Amino acid sequence: MPSDNRTLKQGAENCPISVRPFCARDQVVCAGLFESVQREVFPNDNPGKFARDRFHNDTRGEEIWVAEAGGQVVGFITLWRPDPFIHYLLVHPDWRRRGAGSVLLNRLLASVDRSVDLKCRADNTLARQFYLRHLWHEVDSGHQDGVTYIRMRKAPPHRR
Repeated sequence: MPSDNRTLKQGAENCPISVRPFCARDQVVCAGLFESVQREVFPNDNPGKFARDRFHNDTRGEEIWVAEAGGQVVGFITLWRPDPFIHYLLVHPDWRRRGAGSVLLNRLLASVDRSVDLKCRADNTLARQFYLRHLWHEVDSGHQDGVTYIRMRKAPPHRR
């Protein structure tokens, strides 16, 4: 995938999705997704908040898994394992509603034997619907950095 994450190689759309641990060679592509996906989903936010150079710091200490199709990274998910808390689940626009997010989420959940939490912005209706379809429950809400969020939780067993 080009580092700007705008297009996928021709033919990749027909490839199966696999999940693997993040490695150093994924840094540029994941940082590009970090920037482009969030700017797309939250166009009214300060764009500097999603700058690709923030990816490394914003995910420091987190476990990262990437979804690949046709040798290209099409999404990633991050987990702060001590609590466990999902910080990011970002998927290239071309791979939404095609299973990439579900594959990432299910793979990560299969590795955790406790309840997992995440915060979903209240204004991100599609993401909230995605998590509710995956049997997450809204357990709390709050405000952080001027944004209203919903805390969601999934208790084990993490099977669908």
